[in-house]
Amino acid sequence: VTFDNKNNRVYLATKFGYFVINDEKHEIAESNIDYVNIRSIGRVGDYLIAFTDSGAYKRPIDDPQSSFTGLPGITTPSMMMPLSDTSFAYKSATTVMVATLQADGAPTTKTLVSDNILTAHEVANGYFLRSSWCAYIVSKSAEVKSLSIPEENKSQCFSSKDLNEFWFVLPRKGLASKKASEGNWTLTRDY
Repeated sequence: VTFDNKNNRVYLATKFGYFVINDEKHEIAESNIDYVNIRSIGRVGDYLIAFTDSGAYKRPIDDPQSSFTGLPGITTPSMMMPLSDTSFAYKSATTVMVATLQADGAPTTKTLVSDNILTAHEVANGYFLRSSWCAYIVSKSAEVKSLSIPEENKSQCFSSKDLNEFWFVLPRKGLASKKASEGNWTLTRDY
């Protein structure tokens, strides 16, 4: 799922196509059921970008009947993270890349994070990325901040909205939170 708050749209990828939901009217604005596994989908400026098992594709956002065309140089993409009207981040194998669409619609790419990212979700002004031992915030301008996780919490599921307070899943116990300050960790809520 990706969100386009500016245009009140939610993009939902499925194993058989995609749906675009008008989140203002709470109705399906567009659907495309063509039995293609869409791994992730989102709006980037004037384009709808879709990731499938075979690569990345784009089509003009205002022409739902037009065909998707390939985006060369983007292989095994997942985790669509729209950044601006011309750029988006995505996971490719064990790295997070940023692609910038040129005037002709072709992408240029560069590496943002070289780590095995497990999950990504949107936070204020960017995205939170989680690996087994590190947390990242990628801003909408493609700047990256990172923080190592305490040894006792490595390989646990965790999340944060700002790299300040973190919530950790403790198996068979529940949730705990810790705050990070200048490399020191303080337990703020026990499970």
